[in-house]
Amino acid sequence: MIKNSKKFQISDLPDSMLKEVRRSIRFYSVAMLIYKGEDSKAIPASGTLCRIGQQCGIVTARHVWAEIEKHLELKIVIGQGAHTFKVSYLASFGPSILGNKFGCSVPDIISIKLPSNFCSTFEANRKLFYPLNKSLSKHGNNLYSDEGYWCTFGSPEKRLKRESGQVPSVIYGTSIPQKCEENRWDYLELDVIAEEGEMPQDVRGMSGGGIWRTLFSPIDFSIYDIIFSGVNFYQTEIGKKYQIIGHGPKSIYKNLLELVNTQ
Repeated sequence: MIKNSKKFQISDLPDSMLKEVRRSIRFYSVAMLIYKGEDSKAIPASGTLCRIGQQCGIVTARHVWAEIEKHLELKIVIGQGAHTFKVSYLASFGPSILGNKFGCSVPDIISIKLPSNFCSTFEANRKLFYPLNKSLSKHGNNLYSDEGYWCTFGSPEKRLKRESGQVPSVIYGTSIPQKCEENRWDYLELDVIAEEGEMPQDVRGMSGGGIWRTLFSPIDFSIYDIIFSGVNFYQTEIGKKYQIIGHGPKSIYKNLLELVNTQ
């Protein structure tokens, strides 16, 4: 169910609208491969390119960064190619661990700062950095609404083509999230609704991917805005359904933004 001025099922939304949503989200989203070295088995992960003030980076899950730190190289996939970063050249900004929730150490969100000379390289390859400060100024408290079409980006491990190094990404529609808050950090629980290709056997590898909310007209389905609204950090199977657990917009726009701005 989609909450709007009237209620919709995802199946009610026109393909043209869904294609535009996916196209827009992919401008800001990246699949990543974590390597010990060229001959090692790659670990897939996801993230969202974001701009905080003048700083460009990737907002992802904290446990993804913890894994990256153990390795030598990080490959960020762009189109048919990839850019390799030495992990020692990267820096991160994020909260300390405060406790355990959903069987995970939380908060599980972080911003990875990219070397400034690489930002233009991403933009030259038709990638964009989502402007967090601008979005906060534009939407204000509407950032925390649950109205609209929700979906999530990621790179499931089952879809990784290790022989060719290709990292297919997917965008799944989701239910309206169930929300909770603890120690000022908010959490979302979303049921995955497959609509872009078949559902894989599991959704591991989605970690770090963005959760997005699309505002649209209930009359002609024109898109008002597509808002970066959360970060995946855990995936689980409940019965015959897959569920994504992630941080919500308060964690991004109130807590993470404040942490990065004060560094």
